[in-house]
Amino acid sequence: MSTDIDGIVVVQSGETDEQRGFALKDAYDAAKQKAFNKKRRMTVVVPPGRYDVGSFGLLVNSDCVDIVGLIEANVMSAGRRNMAIRPTVTIYGSGMDVVHIGKDHVTISDVELVATSKSGAWLYDVEHPRRIPAALAVDAEVGNNILFRRCLIRAEDQRRAIPTRVGDHLYASFVECVIIGSYSLGGYPPSANYREHAFYGHVERSYIEGPCAVAGGGGTCYGSLFDSCIEGCDSVAAYGEINGVVERCMIRGIRAFGTGGGFGFLSRITDTCVEGPDAMQASYVDEGAVFHGVRGVPPNLYTMGGNWELCVTTSGTVITQWPPPRG
Repeated sequence: MSTDIDGIVVVQSGETDEQRGFALKDAYDAAKQKAFNKKRRMTVVVPPGRYDVGSFGLLVNSDCVDIVGLIEANVMSAGRRNMAIRPTVTIYGSGMDVVHIGKDHVTISDVELVATSKSGAWLYDVEHPRRIPAALAVDAEVGNNILFRRCLIRAEDQRRAIPTRVGDHLYASFVECVIIGSYSLGGYPPSANYREHAFYGHVERSYIEGPCAVAGGGGTCYGSLFDSCIEGCDSVAAYGEINGVVERCMIRGIRAFGTGGGFGFLSRITDTCVEGPDAMQASYVDEGAVFHGVRGVPPNLYTMGGNWELCVTTSGTVITQWPPPRG
């Protein structure tokens, strides 16, 4: 059951998590039908509480139907290592995907998405990485009009589940979000020898923690990262390629940030700090790559290529300008 206001469907309450989960699905189906009939955008408003969507999860399969927590989530220290977010709505499930998005023009805000499955493939069994349950899955063919705002996305058992679906090309945007767990945002196990995954989306004022995050483990980061902290080994296109924009970020982790891979022609890295053993140890730097105000640069990396200005190496050397000006 649901309460229908013009353009809004409010999820009805239930006595148990399972009842609330069914009510959420009913409200979404009602909003989807009205969006189709009235040719208008609809919003499903979710009151505070825990919603168990079971083993089948919540399938978001309609354009222009948003899911929004009734109370705005409390965000503290956005974009920093100690960032915390406390939504009053928790949507969880034990299936392969807690929330599966198959359509475009969707906003999800002020909710927590949790994968609670403990029966998925072993996290490090790289022969079957797509059998690992996820809190969120976004179909690869969906475009870049999907927005997550003030969301906490995580796996309860980080050995058996992940926050976002492994190996897909991910186009969504994440603003003021916290994402905890392995292989998030287009990541993949580096030992799987899978090199087609990529992150095309946008991250802003968010905190992401876990190994191989943001196209780590051999993928390509075509997207943009702003005012965020990404922490985890083999993260941010490690063993792959960075070919996007990174501004005012903190990137920490062993072999993080292009290690074993490189920086492509479209790389624009600005006012970013890199920390961790063997971090930023790229194999190549394209001549078109631009670096400004980057701290934690390995010695001699700047001599491989690219354009460097006001950067600092791990040994404390200031790269005022490279290549040196002519004349």
